[in-house]
Formats: sequence, C-alpha cells, structure tokens
Amino acid sequence: MLAERLLAPGAARDVIAVLLPERRSSKHLDTVLMMIDRDAKILVGVDGSAGGLRALRLAAAEARLRDASLHVVHAWMVPLIDAIPEPWAVGTPAVGSEDKVYEHLAAAARSVLDEALEEAREAEPDLELVGELVESRAAPALLAAARDADLLVVGSRGRGGFKGLLLGSVSAQCVHHAPCPVVVVPAQHDGG
Repeated sequence: MLAERLLAPGAARDVIAVLLPERRSSKHLDTVLMMIDRDAKILVGVDGSAGGLRALRLAAAEARLRDASLHVVHAWMVPLIDAIPEPWAVGTPAVGSEDKVYEHLAAAARSVLDEALEEAREAEPDLELVGELVESRAAPALLAAARDADLLVVGSRGRGGFKGLLLGSVSAQCVHHAPCPVVVVPAQHDGG
C-alpha cells in the first residue's frame, strides 16, 4: 500500500500532496497534505553573540512552524594561552591552576548554552528543546550535529575574528560542508 511505503522508516522526509476523491462527488478531488517526517530536527549554533541570538530566534520560529524539535549547540574550547607570546599576555587575569581555568571556562560555556535555551523557551514555550555543549571548534561540532538535522541555522558573524567580513569562518564552513540545508541569518545593520 502507498501510505505504508510513504510512512516507512527511511522514507523520504518531505511533504506529499495526496489526492483523494471527495465523498459528495467522485468528480471532485480534495488535496490532503501529510507530513512524512514526524521527528524533524532544527539545529542552531549559538555563541552568546547578537548574531547567535538572531539565529536562535529564527530557528525557534522555524521549529514551531515545522512542528520540529530545536537542538541548540554551543561549542567551546580552552584557548591555547601557552602559544601566545608573553607581551600579548599582559593583562590576562590570573584565575589559578589549569584545573581552575578549565572549570571557569566550562562554566562560562554552560552559561551561554543555558541562556540560549532559556531564550528559546521564552520565545516558543511549546518546543521540544535539546541543548548540547561540545568541547570542540564550532564548525566541526555543528557539522557533526547536522548529520541527522533537517535544517542548520547559524548567524553570519559570531564572536571571532575580523568584524568586516560578511560571512564568518564558521558560517562559511557550514554552508559549504553541511549535510542539510543551511540558513545564515544576516547581521543586523543600523539604518538599513
């Protein structure tokens, strides 16, 4: 039967229009839309930046429209302080031992994820939310998480690097290598 094949595991994840005869007359047809994928997943990368917040809001709205779960990923890494030349390290706060530095950075990363989850919960209270904290560079973490996603949403610019670029390195890598469609949310510009 066609319906069983369409709903079988591994079937195409798409919207299908099914034409059925109307009960009043066999001359007319009704169109019934069926959503095949009942486990849709929208993935968003967050970093605590304004661009990440805009991406989160768009992803939450899209998840609501698609009746999908929203997976929020924050990737973080311990910076390589030892690789920085001594004059550049002037003003670096003394946090303590390496374990204390790690704990401090891990707590800060957890805080970024928790704040993003709370923002998503406030914006779309009925969403199924999943948060993931990954100790990794952002692009590899997002690409790995996107393997089973229906959509990946990222901001065009995050916290890093060169502010003048139109597309950041993470969003560029996601656009070029993601296994699913990618939405890049542009930066908000004043006056236009």
